[in-house]
Amino acid sequence: MNTQFLERAMLITGGFEGSDPWANITGNFDDEGLTCGQLGKTIKAGDQQKVVKNYIAAHGTSELLSLMPKKGGEYVQVVNASVATGMAIVVSWSDKKGRVVEPYKSELAAFWKSAKMIVKQREHAAITEG
Repeated sequence: MNTQFLERAMLITGGFEGSDPWANITGNFDDEGLTCGQLGKTIKAGDQQKVVKNYIAAHGTSELLSLMPKKGGEYVQVVNASVATGMAIVVSWSDKKGRVVEPYKSELAAFWKSAKMIVKQREHAAITEG
């Protein structure tokens, strides 16, 4: 796979997901629980968990927890839980209009657009989307 073309495709697709490249944090407006990342990985589909688990396998949780000092532990629990349990947790992170509330939104954005997580998003895309 040509990484240059993959990068272009990800940036185009990510533009449809939101205005914060690589983070694109959206809440439960669409019944997907929580959507994050350049390609809109969701808790309901289980693909968000896969990307985060790959990050944790490569780097551990210490940087994630430093980027998400208030809610990182809870996020790791969501990632390691069943989809149903994870969904039950993250639904409460959205307001009535389906927007992710603070501090979840800013902490998730800091994590998802961190350098190491961007690498994991690219790797995941090359394997699953490419």
